[in-house]
Formats: sequence, C-alpha cells, structure tokens
Amino acid sequence: MRVTIVPVDGVVGVDGEFRKVAGLAEMYPNVHAIQWGERGEQGHVELTDGAPNGGEVTLSDLQPALDAWHALTPPPPTAAELLAEAKVKQITLITDAYTAENKASINYAGHTFQADAESVALMAQVATALPAGASIDWYDAANVKVPLTDAQFTELRGVILMRGQPLFAKRRQLKDAIAAAATVAEVEGVVW
Repeated sequence: MRVTIVPVDGVVGVDGEFRKVAGLAEMYPNVHAIQWGERGEQGHVELTDGAPNGGEVTLSDLQPALDAWHALTPPPPTAAELLAEAKVKQITLITDAYTAENKASINYAGHTFQADAESVALMAQVATALPAGASIDWYDAANVKVPLTDAQFTELRGVILMRGQPLFAKRRQLKDAIAAAATVAEVEGVVW
C-alpha cells in the first residue's frame, strides 16, 4: 500500500485514489506532505517550516488520516441495490431488442420492405391520400419498384402494424418475469 497525505491541500491518497479529508492540517501541523510505502514499509515527512525533510513515519502515525479516508469510502451496494440495478439494465436490453425487432424490415409478397418509424409514418400519410381502387408504386428495401393495389398497400401496412402485437406481448411477459425475479442471476436469465 502506498499512502500520500498533503495536509495543506486536505487530501489523502491510498494507492493513487485521492479523497478530500477535513482536518489534516490540524492532525499534521507544519507538514507539507507525508509519503509512505514508496520504499517498502516506511515513509518520510516533508515539512513546511523550512526544517530539513526527513523523519521516518510508521503506518500507525498515518492511522487518523487513513481512518478518515476509509470513512469516505462508499459502502458496497446492497443485494437489493444490485438486484434493482440488474432489473433496470435487463429491462433496457429487452426494450432495445423489442424496438429493433419491431422496426426491422418485413417480408411481404416476395419483397422485403422497410418498417422503421419513418417508413411507417410515410405509409400512413400516403394511405390517407391514396384514392380507393388506385394503385401505387412502392419501393422495397433493395430500392426495387413494387406495384401495389390500394388493398395490397393496406395489407402491407396491416402486416407491419400487427407484427407489433405479439412482440409487445412478449416484451410485457419478459418485463413481468424480470419484476418477479428474486436474484441477479434470475434477472440476467430473462432474455429476448
């Protein structure tokens, strides 16, 4: 272990992790810095009053500063906190998988059509303007023109929209399983 104490700056470092610690100047008056552990189990003092540096220190001399440093260490998360964090993470993964599958391209009439939110919104706009009985040239994901009747266009829109229903039900079921899980391992076992 390597310890650095800089009372004038109010910092204590243990193995390179520095934290602000109150009251160091009072604990170690006239001390600029204390280094311990850089040469094994020993250390030295750097003074502020012009006196020569030196003075061997022991680990017990540093104990008040170390105790204050350790008091600032956050406690490890509880099992309940770890479980809650795992649930949030897993629900995010499930939601991302649901969204990706729900917005993926879809096959219809031998063609693959884009079904992302922008494409679905465009289809809705076109459907409102498409006269009954008319046909439309719609482009598939490979940018190939596909002639569709208004009935086929409506069916394509329906296929895209209805695909979401079983996906939504699956997501709901998985989220319920995550909520019911009692351990992190159970939570992580719930996958899309």
